[in-house]
Amino acid sequence: MNIHTKPVQGLQLPESIKRLSDLAYNFYFGWQPEIQELFKDINPVAWETFIHNPLQVLKNTPSETFNFLESSVKFLNEYHNALDKLDVYLNRSETWFTKHAVNPKMNPIAYFSAEYGLHESFPMYSGGLGVLSGDHCKSASDLGLPFVAVGLLYQEGFFTQQIDRDGNQKAVYTKYNPRDLAIREVVDETGSNVRVTLTISDRPVQAKIWKAAVGRISIFLLDVNLPENHPDDRAINGQLYHADHDTRIRQEMLLGIGGARALKALGITPSVWHMNEGHSAFLGLERIRNLMSGSGLSFEEAREVVAANTVFTTHTPVPAGNDEFHRGLVDHCFHRYWSAFGLPREKVFELGKDGFHTGERFSMTVLAIKLSHFRNGVSQLHGKVSRRLWHDLWPHLPEAEVPIGAVTNGVHTPTWMASDIQDLTAKTFGADWREHLTDPAFWEKIPEFPKTKFWKIHNVWKILLIHEVRKRLKKQFRREGLPAEEIDNYLKPGILTIGFARRFATYKRA
Repeated sequence: MNIHTKPVQGLQLPESIKRLSDLAYNFYFGWQPEIQELFKDINPVAWETFIHNPLQVLKNTPSETFNFLESSVKFLNEYHNALDKLDVYLNRSETWFTKHAVNPKMNPIAYFSAEYGLHESFPMYSGGLGVLSGDHCKSASDLGLPFVAVGLLYQEGFFTQQIDRDGNQKAVYTKYNPRDLAIREVVDETGSNVRVTLTISDRPVQAKIWKAAVGRISIFLLDVNLPENHPDDRAINGQLYHADHDTRIRQEMLLGIGGARALKALGITPSVWHMNEGHSAFLGLERIRNLMSGSGLSFEEAREVVAANTVFTTHTPVPAGNDEFHRGLVDHCFHRYWSAFGLPREKVFELGKDGFHTGERFSMTVLAIKLSHFRNGVSQLHGKVSRRLWHDLWPHLPEAEVPIGAVTNGVHTPTWMASDIQDLTAKTFGADWREHLTDPAFWEKIPEFPKTKFWKIHNVWKILLIHEVRKRLKKQFRREGLPAEEIDNYLKPGILTIGFARRFATYKRA
């Protein structure tokens, strides 16, 4: 798979350190403390101002600084060490996948998600689903899986939360320039942007493709903010999880249908299609349409072929947390598909019918369930809850036999473990400890971990956390015209402190 991207523009780096751009344009930096320190040392002010964005550090550092750095032995050593680490990682031929795969030459897994939490400098996520998606991508890279991901490029992403003097949340949106983010435009052999087109309601909508490099794997992001598109269509990707249902269904058509077409345009034929939550479920309809028009299969035959290599992960434990659209809205956005592409309208509506409403509601989760043969919740308990929640779809089966399994969520360990705890782990268990995280024998050694040293490191990080919380609270108080000095009297490192983050959401059973 050879994907071309536009050359890096707008960076004037000395020849001896020009590959700083390679480090900045791969989110591998997000789980490599040494690379983060390298960019922080280049320009500490820009590092903090631009939310730890290496690309923005390079763009906002004067040439005089780079001229000085290329003569610094210390900096050059750190630079070459970081590059060597990246190159070894990217070019490693033996990975977990090559050791354990039955078919190491299989076509890639295609992973679809509405959000990706890769790093704080890349605001294309809102919470747990995005963080999980980001961790899946990083872990797939570490394991050497044949893996590509598909998502949307949002103009404003998710909002920044501010709290006013009465404790109310304010949503502050920031418009981002894609060229300030660590992503690059995908082009063909002639250097022209690769684009896909889909019809939404009565208008064609074009999308170009951006690539985010995450270690060894790629995420392809669709962008409709193009002058060729109608102003209303350019706004489809304005904000993540738009509250307006009309915009929301257009986003999900772009993700599912546009995403499937993007992979086809890039010459990628997945062996497995994985829908992380139901937002991308329209991709199943696009694949059915392709099979009906290209192979002459009936709707039901094409549906079986599509489901056979489709995986669906559901996350929400209550009906209210699953996207639903009024049948009339689906008809409005899809009516060209009924006539032009031969999709049988009533059969499609039947695929989105659940047991909670009349036929006037179209459920994306039910559509995803019915277009996949492999379905899972995100913990053993959630799997049990999901089997009860969707039992009506299999009324002939006992609840315990409803075909929804469970795969418990994990995390990408290097992203979330403090660097000095990683160092302590390496000293205790060996430099290759990350290779043994799924080995039961490794976990039996945990009692050998030096508890006193661990607790000292823990306390240092707790002090740093409290310092950061105080700093943010002072900024919040001053913004609201409140006295900030008293904050120093709160939050003590030696006291057990329990914090509540974000909000209590009804769809999470709060």
